[in-house]
Amino acid sequence: MKRIFLYVLLVFQTQGLFGDKLELMSSRSIPVGELPSSIAIAPDGKIAYVANFGSNTVTPINLITHTPLQPIPVGSCPSSIAISSKEQMAYVVNSLDSSITPISLTTNTALASFSVGYAPNKIIVSSSGTMAYVLNQGESDPNHPTNGYLISLDLATHALGKEIPVGNSPQAIAMTPNQRFAYVVNLGDGNVTPIDLKKQIPHPPISADQYPIAIGITPNGKTAYIADLLGNCIIPIILSDRSVHPPIPVGKGPRDIAISSDGEVAYVANSNDNTVSVIELETRHLKAVIPVGKGPACLKISPDGKTLYVLNELSNDVTVVFI
Repeated sequence: MKRIFLYVLLVFQTQGLFGDKLELMSSRSIPVGELPSSIAIAPDGKIAYVANFGSNTVTPINLITHTPLQPIPVGSCPSSIAISSKEQMAYVVNSLDSSITPISLTTNTALASFSVGYAPNKIIVSSSGTMAYVLNQGESDPNHPTNGYLISLDLATHALGKEIPVGNSPQAIAMTPNQRFAYVVNLGDGNVTPIDLKKQIPHPPISADQYPIAIGITPNGKTAYIADLLGNCIIPIILSDRSVHPPIPVGKGPRDIAISSDGEVAYVANSNDNTVSVIELETRHLKAVIPVGKGPACLKISPDGKTLYVLNELSNDVTVVFI
């Protein structure tokens, strides 16, 4: 069966610092599995891996041709994926199975799954590629009846480390560039838990409005931005003193944040109006609104910083935006 790609010439309105004017941006969409939930890009930037929550697969995408490859079966309800350049593996979190499926980057094949925590939903990998941190909901686990927790994972041995308590219904995690702290977004508590990764202890939570759901940290490690799902804004937190600053308006139902490599621009996926807001962080101005697929829920910027990949949950595709 031939794959048909949709080529779109996007026209969007810029505002604020740059004045009102029309800009042009080209994009295309790539079909993937059902309810795509997470994306990771190989270190060489040639292949992306999309976890499909609804079809229990991972779709590799050739980023040179923007062609989807043969889906890889994984566990039940894959919700997050991250890559270790050292191990040459992608690690897929299967929420319903409470497991992780490794995928070889050299063969695009799944290896044997292994257990990790209870109801895991997010994974991040350290810059060294030796350690991962897995966020677990833990709500139905008799050993963790209320709060979620973070657990470390040695990627060479698959040994699990200490469980670090966080808040209710943790939804997202980001690590500072120096790898010293991780910040966990707790939707159920309306706050963010800082975690000292060296000491493996949580710090007092930071209030982040009522419905925090995603986080992005600037490359210089100075500021975190929290997406507020119902507040239709992103909330800056200065990490040196953990002070919360006034929110920045975005679109409806912000679900994810990606920050450019120079730290100047934030891209925000707005799931309720099928757009991505482009925010200039220094001035807090809205630069552009980019129409994408239905239900955008996850963002990833290519290693060269030239392309934004938008996972659309409701249209089961990836919008490729050349930035």
